[in-house]
Amino acid sequence: MQTLPTKLLAQLYNSHQVDNMLIGLGAVGWLVSMLAQVTAVSSNKNLDPKKKQYLLSQEIAEGTVNTTLYLGLTTVASKLIKSAVNKGKILTKTSIDAIDEFVAKNGKATRSEVLNELSQNGVKNINNVFKDLDVSSIKNTAGDLGLIATIVASVVSCNICAPLCRNFVSAKIQNKKGQTNAMQPITAPSAPATTAQQPLKHNVLPKAYNTNTFSAFNTISL
Repeated sequence: MQTLPTKLLAQLYNSHQVDNMLIGLGAVGWLVSMLAQVTAVSSNKNLDPKKKQYLLSQEIAEGTVNTTLYLGLTTVASKLIKSAVNKGKILTKTSIDAIDEFVAKNGKATRSEVLNELSQNGVKNINNVFKDLDVSSIKNTAGDLGLIATIVASVVSCNICAPLCRNFVSAKIQNKKGQTNAMQPITAPSAPATTAQQPLKHNVLPKAYNTNTFSAFNTISL
């Protein structure tokens, strides 16, 4: 007996939307991570207000870059690979065998005609022309390869593209902050007040010094 989670996963796999689930969960993970970082910085009372503002802007910018890159790369990769499979650009041996079996039973269509119709209208509309063609293998292949492409794109986004873009954004924020600080005028500290020195007076003898006594002393010495 299957449990509810198992049934949900089975329905999700049968609908060939596992890649979309992975993309959605990954984007939510990046957003939750950004909110956690912003909350941690905002609640830190030991940070200087200017530094806190810088960190908040940096975390928001990096979180936006991470989420945007992840969503963009994974979505594009999944859609491209699915489109290639659904239009017959990429086919497995099982899909080709199903087409050959249909051609052998139908007797009126050839493989090239089926592939041409598949290329023009896609797997969703091909049964309007070839009603008995089994396209389940094509849909399964599109879902499987879409999931693989999503995983590969997520690895590339998280480990290569996101760090490069984060460094670029952080450098821009740092340069902007440096330019803002450079524009602020720097006031030089004022020199301490000094008392003007009085000019020295030369050839001034103390009042208690008697020049006559000095002259008399020279006379006695002679």
